[in-house]
Amino acid sequence: MSNFMRTWKHTNFDPEEIWSLMIELGSFYKVSGNLAERGILNLKNGLPLTNFILQRATWKWIISNPEKAYEILHEKAPTMSKEYWEQFLVSKAYTILVTVNHNRENFKKWCKANNLNDYAEYRKSKYF
Repeated sequence: MSNFMRTWKHTNFDPEEIWSLMIELGSFYKVSGNLAERGILNLKNGLPLTNFILQRATWKWIISNPEKAYEILHEKAPTMSKEYWEQFLVSKAYTILVTVNHNRENFKKWCKANNLNDYAEYRKSKYF
């Protein structure tokens, strides 16, 4: 299990596993149900994990580990093009770094670090 899990106080899941399940099952609703059936619940209240928690944790993991995330995606669903993957990745990075954290500079740094400089001036509606 990754060290990332420590940032989610009331959960006991690995975002890498969630990403893999999301690809297999097709939605975070189904992932939440799958985890609940396996006894992976919110540790604080004992309820199934919400889609919000699953999505946010997964998107954070994806933008921190884009190569590993693409490898898992390509292994389970090889039809997505690299160009579409880059647009998807940028969309999630924008959501986490700009929309949630309100930090466009970190988004630009992330684009540069991931060789996606063409997207540094990205606006949410341009691609998705």
